[in-house]
Amino acid sequence: MKTASERGPDASLESDGWVLLPRVLDAPLVARLNEALEAAYTAQREIQKRNGIGEGTDGTVHHLACMRGAFFELLERDDCRPQLSEFFGGPYILNTFGGVLNLPDNVAYVGHVHRDIRTFCGRLNLMAQLLVMLDDFTEDNGATYFLSGSHARPDRPGDDEFFAQAATGASVVADGDYGR
Repeated sequence: MKTASERGPDASLESDGWVLLPRVLDAPLVARLNEALEAAYTAQREIQKRNGIGEGTDGTVHHLACMRGAFFELLERDDCRPQLSEFFGGPYILNTFGGVLNLPDNVAYVGHVHRDIRTFCGRLNLMAQLLVMLDDFTEDNGATYFLSGSHARPDRPGDDEFFAQAATGASVVADGDYGR
């Protein structure tokens, strides 16, 4: 995937719906986050099953701020504040902090073409996504796909169109209306 600077000066969160940030996390923090994500998944998976929401949620973890530790360390770094502040036009509130483990031979609900906001909002910036890659994302291990410009379309792209045009992912800040 090309960074915003490699895609040209007009490539941005506003024009494309996403922007690739340089690698900002050091290896020890990534290792702590990976370990903490595995522990959070183990703890939360039984709760998901007990509450009847186990099907289709394999590999998903929610409310990571409650787990503290490395997740708080990531939040305290605040590496994406400039991009998020610009996107929202000022201060913003963290609404959700979750994670996804791409498990072998399993596609959770987040693995299907979707938007993370239910209603198309156009240029009203209500939600942004921050994806922090804890492993290299490749086509072989389940990379996230992004379809540039889909944040500006009220219709959901079909799977054929989406996968024919999308670029594979890395670390990204994306408009909540963005198709992924």
